[in-house]
Amino acid sequence: MSFFEKNIRDNRSELDQIEMPDTKRIWQGIQQEIQDEDSKSQNGWNISIGKYWQWSIAASVCLLIVAVLVFRQGPSSSPDQVDLASYYPELAAQQDEYVQLIRQKEAEVNIGKLDKASFSDIFKELEMLDDIHQETLQDVPKYIDNEQLVRTLIRYYEQKIKILERLSKEVEKQQYHEEKNHERSL
Repeated sequence: MSFFEKNIRDNRSELDQIEMPDTKRIWQGIQQEIQDEDSKSQNGWNISIGKYWQWSIAASVCLLIVAVLVFRQGPSSSPDQVDLASYYPELAAQQDEYVQLIRQKEAEVNIGKLDKASFSDIFKELEMLDDIHQETLQDVPKYIDNEQLVRTLIRYYEQKIKILERLSKEVEKQQYHEEKNHERSL
Protein backbone atom coordinates (compact mmCIF):
# COMPACT_ATOMS: atom_id res chain seq x y z
CA MET A 1 0.00 0.00 0.00
CA SER A 2 1.37 3.42 -0.93
CA PHE A 3 1.64 6.46 1.26
CA PHE A 4 -1.10 8.19 -0.73
CA GLU A 5 -3.60 5.31 -0.33
CA LYS A 6 -2.78 5.04 3.36
CA ASN A 7 -3.37 8.76 3.86
CA ILE A 8 -6.77 8.54 2.13
CA ARG A 9 -7.88 5.56 4.32
CA ASP A 10 -6.73 7.27 7.51
CA ASN A 11 -8.58 10.52 6.70
CA ARG A 12 -11.60 8.93 5.07
CA SER A 13 -14.14 10.34 7.52
CA GLU A 14 -12.93 13.95 7.01
CA LEU A 15 -12.85 13.57 3.22
CA ASP A 16 -16.37 12.15 3.07
CA GLN A 17 -17.91 15.17 4.72
CA ILE A 18 -19.64 17.35 2.11
CA GLU A 19 -19.44 21.06 2.55
CA MET A 20 -22.61 22.80 1.42
CA PRO A 21 -22.14 26.17 -0.28
CA ASP A 22 -24.09 29.20 0.94
CA THR A 23 -26.41 29.71 -2.05
CA LYS A 24 -28.00 32.86 -0.62
CA ARG A 25 -24.62 34.54 -0.35
CA ILE A 26 -23.68 33.46 -3.90
CA TRP A 27 -26.90 34.91 -5.37
CA GLN A 28 -26.45 38.14 -3.43
CA GLY A 29 -22.96 38.49 -4.93
CA ILE A 30 -24.29 37.87 -8.44
CA GLN A 31 -27.07 40.41 -8.00
CA GLN A 32 -24.60 42.97 -6.64
CA GLU A 33 -22.35 42.48 -9.71
CA ILE A 34 -25.34 42.94 -12.05
CA GLN A 35 -26.37 46.14 -10.26
CA ASP A 36 -22.77 47.46 -10.46
CA GLU A 37 -22.64 46.74 -14.20
CA ASP A 38 -26.01 48.48 -14.73
CA SER A 39 -24.88 51.59 -12.86
CA LYS A 40 -21.64 51.72 -14.91
CA SER A 41 -23.49 51.43 -18.21
CA GLN A 42 -25.95 54.17 -17.20
CA ASN A 43 -23.07 56.57 -16.51
CA GLY A 44 -21.89 56.49 -20.14
CA TRP A 45 -19.47 54.44 -22.13
CA ASN A 46 -18.26 51.22 -20.62
CA ILE A 47 -15.35 49.61 -22.38
CA SER A 48 -13.59 46.59 -20.98
CA ILE A 49 -10.22 45.88 -22.53
CA GLY A 50 -7.90 43.04 -21.62
CA LYS A 51 -4.24 43.59 -20.76
CA TYR A 52 -3.03 42.29 -24.14
CA TRP A 53 -5.23 44.76 -25.96
CA GLN A 54 -4.17 47.60 -23.67
CA TRP A 55 -0.53 47.02 -24.60
CA SER A 56 -1.45 46.74 -28.28
CA ILE A 57 -3.30 50.05 -28.17
CA ALA A 58 -0.42 51.70 -26.30
CA ALA A 59 2.06 50.46 -28.90
CA SER A 60 -0.18 51.70 -31.72
CA VAL A 61 -0.45 55.14 -30.14
CA CYS A 62 3.35 55.31 -29.75
CA LEU A 63 3.82 54.28 -33.37
CA LEU A 64 1.32 56.93 -34.47
CA ILE A 65 3.16 59.60 -32.48
CA VAL A 66 6.49 58.63 -34.04
CA ALA A 67 4.95 58.69 -37.53
CA VAL A 68 3.50 62.15 -36.92
CA LEU A 69 6.86 63.43 -35.70
CA VAL A 70 8.67 61.98 -38.69
CA PHE A 71 6.21 63.37 -41.21
CA ARG A 72 5.93 66.70 -39.40
CA GLN A 73 9.57 67.30 -40.27
CA GLY A 74 8.40 66.87 -43.82
CA PRO A 75 9.88 64.46 -46.28
CA SER A 76 12.16 66.47 -48.50
CA SER A 77 11.11 66.14 -52.10
CA SER A 78 14.73 65.62 -53.10
CA PRO A 79 17.01 64.53 -50.29
CA ASP A 80 20.06 64.90 -52.51
CA GLN A 81 19.39 68.61 -52.80
CA VAL A 82 19.78 69.12 -49.08
CA ASP A 83 22.87 66.94 -48.72
CA LEU A 84 24.80 67.99 -51.81
CA ALA A 85 24.11 71.71 -51.51
CA SER A 86 24.86 71.74 -47.80
CA TYR A 87 28.27 70.11 -48.30
CA TYR A 88 29.13 71.88 -51.56
CA PRO A 89 27.41 75.29 -51.59
CA GLU A 90 29.19 76.27 -54.81
CA LEU A 91 27.25 73.49 -56.60
CA ALA A 92 23.82 74.55 -55.34
CA ALA A 93 22.92 76.61 -58.41
CA GLN A 94 24.06 73.88 -60.81
CA GLN A 95 22.18 71.27 -58.83
CA ASP A 96 19.01 73.38 -58.86
CA GLU A 97 19.24 73.66 -62.66
CA TYR A 98 19.61 69.89 -63.00
CA VAL A 99 16.74 69.17 -60.61
CA GLN A 100 14.50 71.62 -62.46
CA LEU A 101 15.43 70.07 -65.82
CA ILE A 102 14.75 66.57 -64.48
CA ARG A 103 11.32 67.62 -63.21
CA GLN A 104 10.58 69.21 -66.56
CA LYS A 105 11.57 66.03 -68.44
CA GLU A 106 9.48 63.88 -66.08
CA ALA A 107 6.50 66.18 -66.65
CA GLU A 108 6.96 66.07 -70.43
CA VAL A 109 6.98 62.28 -70.39
CA ASN A 110 4.20 62.21 -67.77
CA ILE A 111 6.23 59.64 -65.89
CA GLY A 112 3.59 59.04 -63.23
CA LYS A 113 1.05 57.74 -65.75
CA LEU A 114 3.36 55.65 -67.92
CA ASP A 115 2.95 51.89 -68.07
CA LYS A 116 6.11 50.78 -66.32
CA ALA A 117 5.86 47.30 -67.80
CA SER A 118 6.14 48.71 -71.34
CA PHE A 119 9.35 50.51 -70.45
CA SER A 120 10.63 48.14 -67.77
CA ASP A 121 14.28 48.29 -68.88
CA ILE A 122 14.37 52.08 -68.67
CA PHE A 123 12.60 52.14 -65.31
CA LYS A 124 15.02 49.53 -63.94
CA GLU A 125 17.89 51.67 -65.13
CA LEU A 126 16.41 54.74 -63.42
CA GLU A 127 15.91 52.77 -60.22
CA MET A 128 19.49 51.48 -60.25
CA LEU A 129 20.79 54.99 -60.91
CA ASP A 130 18.78 56.36 -57.98
CA ASP A 131 20.02 53.57 -55.69
CA ILE A 132 23.64 54.28 -56.62
CA HIS A 133 23.05 57.99 -56.09
CA GLN A 134 21.60 57.41 -52.62
CA GLU A 135 24.58 55.25 -51.67
CA THR A 136 26.95 57.94 -52.93
CA LEU A 137 25.12 60.59 -50.91
CA GLN A 138 25.61 58.52 -47.79
CA ASP A 139 29.37 58.65 -48.45
CA VAL A 140 29.47 62.45 -48.72
CA PRO A 141 30.17 63.10 -45.00
CA LYS A 142 33.02 60.56 -44.99
CA TYR A 143 34.72 61.75 -48.18
CA ILE A 144 33.80 65.43 -48.26
CA ASP A 145 37.06 66.51 -49.94
CA ASN A 146 36.95 63.84 -52.65
CA GLU A 147 36.64 65.53 -56.05
CA GLN A 148 35.71 62.27 -57.77
CA LEU A 149 32.71 61.94 -55.46
CA VAL A 150 31.56 65.41 -56.48
CA ARG A 151 31.89 64.49 -60.14
CA THR A 152 29.91 61.30 -59.53
CA LEU A 153 27.12 63.26 -57.89
CA ILE A 154 26.97 65.71 -60.81
CA ARG A 155 27.16 62.86 -63.33
CA TYR A 156 24.05 61.38 -61.70
CA TYR A 157 21.98 64.32 -62.89
CA GLU A 158 23.43 64.16 -66.37
CA GLN A 159 22.76 60.42 -66.61
CA LYS A 160 19.22 60.79 -65.32
CA ILE A 161 18.49 63.50 -67.89
CA LYS A 162 19.86 61.26 -70.68
CA ILE A 163 17.73 58.34 -69.53
CA LEU A 164 14.62 60.55 -69.35
CA GLU A 165 15.35 61.82 -72.88
CA ARG A 166 15.66 58.21 -74.06
CA LEU A 167 12.37 57.41 -72.32
CA SER A 168 10.78 60.38 -74.07
CA LYS A 169 11.95 59.07 -77.45
CA GLU A 170 10.63 55.58 -76.64
CA VAL A 171 7.25 57.03 -75.67
CA GLU A 172 7.15 58.99 -78.93
CA LYS A 173 8.00 55.81 -80.89
CA GLN A 174 5.27 53.89 -79.11
CA GLN A 175 2.73 56.64 -79.81
CA TYR A 176 3.81 56.78 -83.47
CA HIS A 177 3.38 53.02 -83.86
CA GLU A 178 0.00 53.14 -82.13
CA GLU A 179 -1.15 55.90 -84.49
CA LYS A 180 0.07 53.90 -87.51
CA ASN A 181 -1.75 50.80 -86.30
CA HIS A 182 -4.88 52.85 -85.68
CA GLU A 183 -4.70 54.33 -89.20
CA ARG A 184 -4.29 50.84 -90.70
CA SER A 185 -7.28 49.54 -88.81
CA LEU A 186 -9.45 52.34 -90.20
